[in-house]
Amino acid sequence: MACAVPSEECWLGRRGAKVLAEAGYEVLVHVKAKRVILSSGGLNSPLVLLRSGLQNPNIGKNLHLHPFGTISAVFEKDVRGWEGGIVTSLVSEFEDLDGHGHGSRIEPSSMLPLLSMIYLPRQGGLQFKTDALKYRHTVAYMSIARDRDTGRVFPGPDDGEATIAYTTSPFDRRSIVKGIVGAAKICYIQGALELHPAVPGVSRFRCTRPPAQRSITDAGFAEWVANLERADLKPSASIPNSSHQMGTCRMSSDEKRGVVDESGKVFGTENLYIADTSVFPSASRDNPMVTVMAIADHIARGIAASMG
Repeated sequence: MACAVPSEECWLGRRGAKVLAEAGYEVLVHVKAKRVILSSGGLNSPLVLLRSGLQNPNIGKNLHLHPFGTISAVFEKDVRGWEGGIVTSLVSEFEDLDGHGHGSRIEPSSMLPLLSMIYLPRQGGLQFKTDALKYRHTVAYMSIARDRDTGRVFPGPDDGEATIAYTTSPFDRRSIVKGIVGAAKICYIQGALELHPAVPGVSRFRCTRPPAQRSITDAGFAEWVANLERADLKPSASIPNSSHQMGTCRMSSDEKRGVVDESGKVFGTENLYIADTSVFPSASRDNPMVTVMAIADHIARGIAASMG
């Protein structure tokens, strides 16, 4: 590893750099490469660009987060939701609520306690313990939005770390509620004994009618659903949830609208590329893992071709 003191040309290796750092010296690293590929993710890639002096006003903007809401259902059957695969099914009925591909999808949530029990409505310690005793009979669902509206990420004023400015818009909040209502109807018809929406101002619903005699138009259930449909997941009153970070170094053919071009090369540079979820032009409809692998493959093949 090269160091600033005593000489930048001195190659010290890891042990030498550690010794210098412990002695109070600053360790300076120089990396020379024909191509540099940045893959620090949707929150940190834009910060690296800003710290490097790039001035493109799109850097850090267009932040998509896949906000979501949840509902849990208790069944008579011992379902053991933590066993088997996760996200094994989905409902796409509400995925296009504006005619432009923005809406919500219903997906089963991971039933690891750390990820699902935190969304149970809190009504005191005794109620939470009672809910925990029913955990093996409980399943949870997410209503995850392909968010239409965006936020931004920028360096914090104190430590320079990633600071997020994002408020789920009224449209995206309605999309999430629409999915929660859909999940509630599914669970009710399937025989759930209790429905626990993580929605402020909406109480849990206890189902007493035998499953074979149920309809979504049942008076008590329909009244409860109507109250749920009127709910608003305002950030000041609900637990904010999000799944993925995308779009903060948006890919575009126009430098005025993006940070990288179609090849992943950063506008205004000669050899700098980005390959991560920050280059998404908009939020993906599904979990972005396969999409980001495909984009990385596209960018990598382009770089390889340009280098002969």
